[in-house]
Amino acid sequence: MSKKQHQPAVGKKIANALKAYYRKNGCWNKGRKHTAQAKQNMSLGHIGLRRSKAGNKKHSESLKACYRRIGVSWNKGRKRSDEFKQKLSTANQGKVISAKQKAQISKAQKEHYRKYGSFHTGRKRSEETRRKMSAAQVGRTVSAAARRKMSLSHMGKKLSEETRQKMSLQRQGADHPNWRGGTSNEPYNASFNREFKAQIWKRDGFTCQICYKTGVALHVHHISYIKKDDRPENLTSLCISCHMKTNYNRDFWQAYFTYRIRRDYTPEASNSRQDIVRTARISKGAEVIRNDNPPSVH
Repeated sequence: MSKKQHQPAVGKKIANALKAYYRKNGCWNKGRKHTAQAKQNMSLGHIGLRRSKAGNKKHSESLKACYRRIGVSWNKGRKRSDEFKQKLSTANQGKVISAKQKAQISKAQKEHYRKYGSFHTGRKRSEETRRKMSAAQVGRTVSAAARRKMSLSHMGKKLSEETRQKMSLQRQGADHPNWRGGTSNEPYNASFNREFKAQIWKRDGFTCQICYKTGVALHVHHISYIKKDDRPENLTSLCISCHMKTNYNRDFWQAYFTYRIRRDYTPEASNSRQDIVRTARISKGAEVIRNDNPPSVH
């Protein structure tokens, strides 16, 4: 037996002695500076080494015990050098996490959230970090399955009155994504009354001009989004749900309804189709205009 090896009983005594010292005084090598040569030797000594399942479990339990004892992660507040960050990034490139690992990570995060709240509560991010996070999300598409999961995760959650008030204040006036300079507060013409609207509904067969539902409550939509323009060719009948859709992708809806009105109510409409379709292609999804079919918007 070499000098560096110990019998199991002796090794256990050494481990217990180190643990007792740690509980009393902290880590024995905390603050110790290793030379570059020592770091290199340590790195080479660990190449190819893998912990056994039992070793991984012991390591995990020790980290959990440390977290429970001091209440925060052992590396909280630790500053990593740019070189170290680059090495971490390179080491993780191309790494694939298995479904089992993902499930374990998700379970651990949910358990942590139930006990301590969100990881990010009270955390302040720098402007540079926010810009990087924003740039990383540009062009990213969330799948239908992911959107469904996000929707289900929010079901049944009740926000406090304070939180609701904050969210409301953050989306008022010019801070709202649909802000149009206050045009929603402009009044309609006095002649734009129920009797006038009934004429438009009758013209359209009391049918929504997007989903083609009948027997539902209808609004009268201004195709040009100008409230004072009450010309019949600038008006169309929409149900409440479809009317909400027209607040988004306005260029497309304006071109689509303009084409529909010209086709259905103007004799010379047959020569205007190409211009209308060309205008509609300004917005993504405009190619859904096909003959008499409405756009497929969900």
